[in-house]
Amino acid sequence: MKLLKYAVRSMKASKKRTLTYFFFIFIVTVILSVFDSFVITVTDKMKDSMSGILYGDLLIRPEQDKEDIYVSAGNWKETFYVDNSRLNDVYDFCKNQSQVKDISPRIRFSGMISTETNQDMVMIMSLESNSLQYKDYISLVDGHYLTEKDKDSIFLDKAKADALQVNIGDTVTLLVEGKEGVYATKEFQVIGIGNPEMLLSMSVAYIDYEGAKDILTKIGVEKDSVSDIVVYANRDKDVSGLQKKINQILKENNQSDVYVMNSLKSDGFIIGTLNFYIKLFYVFIIVLMMIVCILLVNLVIMMGLERRQEIGTLRSIGFKRGQIIRIMLYEITMITATACVLGGVLVSVVLYNLRNTVFEMQEPVSFITGSKFVIHLDVSGLLLVILIVFVLSIVASFFPAKKIASIRPVETLKEV
Repeated sequence: MKLLKYAVRSMKASKKRTLTYFFFIFIVTVILSVFDSFVITVTDKMKDSMSGILYGDLLIRPEQDKEDIYVSAGNWKETFYVDNSRLNDVYDFCKNQSQVKDISPRIRFSGMISTETNQDMVMIMSLESNSLQYKDYISLVDGHYLTEKDKDSIFLDKAKADALQVNIGDTVTLLVEGKEGVYATKEFQVIGIGNPEMLLSMSVAYIDYEGAKDILTKIGVEKDSVSDIVVYANRDKDVSGLQKKINQILKENNQSDVYVMNSLKSDGFIIGTLNFYIKLFYVFIIVLMMIVCILLVNLVIMMGLERRQEIGTLRSIGFKRGQIIRIMLYEITMITATACVLGGVLVSVVLYNLRNTVFEMQEPVSFITGSKFVIHLDVSGLLLVILIVFVLSIVASFFPAKKIASIRPVETLKEV
């Protein structure tokens, strides 16, 4: 208790030293907490965007189709199909589950899209359900989204529309190759142009469902065949249980040629890319933590050197080395705890008040965050940051404090 009281008096006596250390820890806590919430928000949004545009939450697919559904333009694998009419039990089950937001058969294939002067490869997607989830993740630039009334219509991303030099109302032609060298062509009118969110400008175009079925018929695909069935779940729900139940229904119906894939747990190209960016974010945090440790050590050494006379005096009146180390650690612990808590409170209050604020982001930042960004408070991450900063501060301060406490009284007398 005596050492603790002395530590408090020492902090009060040297306000400059105390405030310097306090603000350093406070700023570090704020920066790392905001960055953690930013990373969590971005990665969650990436997952949502990939679910909405490409994957859904669960994909019911042909057993032969083990490839990721997205490969770079011009190199898509041959698409396999499943008989949609055989999956009525799955539809009935999913439509009665509260966690399922939507379920829809989807037709997907690659082809050549062209005008009179330009052409390019494109991935075509078409969902029967017009609660189309992509609307939440592709901002409308011109025209409108696909509706049930739109026939022979196509919705393009802006990059593809610019490459083809087309506008709303223009006509484009799709050329699709089927099995055994069968080709089909069909004209579509551009009814909408949009900007995919974040990293997802991937040459994906949407056409009306009947138009997609017409193309499949022309290339010899059997009636009622679809590429996959997409299940969209509420964002706060775990779909692993739902996946097991659907697999059980398929097994009971002897449909071993169909399987269910948990989209965000697959090892596909896009998921791999997402995981790479997540790892990159956390490597950056680790590097930042290492820099903080180095700065902390230097800061403690600098402040300790300013206290040489004080420490020499304490040693001369009988304070042992271990007692001086404890005094310094008491000071650091109290300052760090106060700075971490106040920094965490500040971040919590600010981010909570910004929870409904939409930031309009511009390129190149929007490439990571999306054009509209709402940062969310990551409470568990905030607590973890506070804990890490607190522990690092104590550990990083111990060794320089140990060295400074080793000063002999005679050394300080020589400096007088």
